[in-house]
Amino acid sequence: MSLSDYLEAKRRERERRIKNELRVKQIDNAKRFAIGTVAGTLIGVAAGVLFAPKSGEETRQDIADLAKDTSDQVKEGIHVAKDNIVQKTEEITGDIKDKYAEFKDRGYTEIERVQDLTEDLVEVAKDAKDEAKEVIVEAKDDAEKVAEDTKEKARDAVEKNKKKEDK
Repeated sequence: MSLSDYLEAKRRERERRIKNELRVKQIDNAKRFAIGTVAGTLIGVAAGVLFAPKSGEETRQDIADLAKDTSDQVKEGIHVAKDNIVQKTEEITGDIKDKYAEFKDRGYTEIERVQDLTEDLVEVAKDAKDEAKEVIVEAKDDAEKVAEDTKEKARDAVEKNKKKEDK
């Protein structure tokens, strides 16, 4: 292995590490966005229900509208995460093709080198897929919890409104 080959291998390794770190950051950002959206929605619902002097019917309609909006926002967050996963998968596939072409252009005929690179890239793709599944499962769990919390708060608010109307 020549010095230039060694340097090139190190450069590629560094690029892979940086891409992996960026992917992890994007997934974390998507999680934070989804959690922030859910938390903000819950706070808004609670404040709106507790401080709004509306009739029970209006309050129930507001709660139903809010639950639908929250559901739509969670679905959008999931779609964004899915789109990020698809984009990363396409990038990894493109990287594999580019690396293969690069090896072919350089005249490398040693199958082990190409095989090692391909195995590394396949591992990265599998990791991305596994992390994407985790993000989707977490988002789904969060959405279900938010929906249940919203229903509970809506029931409480309706009961409070009924008690206020009865007085």
